[in-house]
Order: sequence, then C-alpha cells, then structure tokens
Amino acid sequence: MRYASIDIETTGMDVKNCQMIEFAIVLDDLNKPKVPVKDLPALHLYFMYDAVIGEPYALAMHQKLLEKMAKTKGERWEKDRSIDTGWIKPQLFGTVLFDWLKTKNSDDGKLNVAGKNFSNFDRQFMLKMENMSWWNNLQHHRVIDPSILFYNPGDKFIPGGQQCMERAGLNGVVAHTALEDAQMVVELVRRGLKVA
Repeated sequence: MRYASIDIETTGMDVKNCQMIEFAIVLDDLNKPKVPVKDLPALHLYFMYDAVIGEPYALAMHQKLLEKMAKTKGERWEKDRSIDTGWIKPQLFGTVLFDWLKTKNSDDGKLNVAGKNFSNFDRQFMLKMENMSWWNNLQHHRVIDPSILFYNPGDKFIPGGQQCMERAGLNGVVAHTALEDAQMVVELVRRGLKVA
C-alpha cells in the first residue's frame, strides 16, 4: 500500500485565524522493499507571509523558523537527496503540491494519508489554502493515525507522538518540524504494522 505521511506546523490551533507556516509530505510504499526513511521522496515547504498572525505559544515555539522567514527575500528551492525543499508564497501551495504529486504519485487511485491528527487538524489548514479543491478528489477518506498502533490496554488516552516513539523503540523527541515529524510517522507506521 502506497501512502503519504503529512505533517504541518502552524502559528496556532485556530484554523480560521492562524497560518500554516511549514508543510511536509513523505511518500512510502509498504509493499516494496524498504528504503531508508531519509531517502524517501519528500516535499518540504516553508511559507512566506507579509504578516504573521498567530497565538503566542505557537509563535514562541517556532521562533527560529519565523526568524528564517524574516530573512527570506523570495522563492528559493533546494534539493537534498530525495527531498525537495522550498520557500513559497502561500497562494502557490495548492499548485506546487499538485504538480509535485503528479510527478511522484504513479497510482491512479486515491491517495492514502498517514499523520498524527491529520483529519482534525492538518487537513483543515490545507483545505483553507488557495487552489486546494482538487484535494478532496485525491485523498482517500480513511487516514492512518499511527497512535492507535501503540495503544496499550489500560491507557486512558490514545498515546501522543513521544509516547509512540518510546513504545516503538525509537530514540529522540518529537521535533515539531514538519519534515522530521512526517518522517517519524513513516517510522511509526512501519514499526506498528511490523513491516520495518
């Protein structure tokens, strides 16, 4: 099964008043020989806004990213192994994502998506961006949330990202950067489904 791990970073929780400032998508295929996660095809975008609107805790958490945004003068693209990275204006997001997926997603069917909180959070921010009407026709309505793969009987809540990593035997901490978190979801899916 081919799927896309998606993660975003935002200036807060309120989809109406906050902004998506970072986006990453990583493509994996559970039916093919395992490629190291860092070598999987990925698109990693940062957004350039004229004014940033958000909630204080989120702005503080993303201080370094916002400093980079302030220093970025225009569109910039880089290639690092299989990862396409760029700074774009938010109104270009839908077109850039569509064009990238067209070159990377060879399946004719719906795109399976994996992500922590994707359905209730990330997807909502994506759909508020311009030129995203095509997404509903592409995304399969079911989503892989790796948290359920690491639920233990007796847990009062679905485990969070850090707890999932610990239960999966992965070192490190939840990065709160879109690319690293999207790659972490791939690792969790592989380990949770025992295909790693």
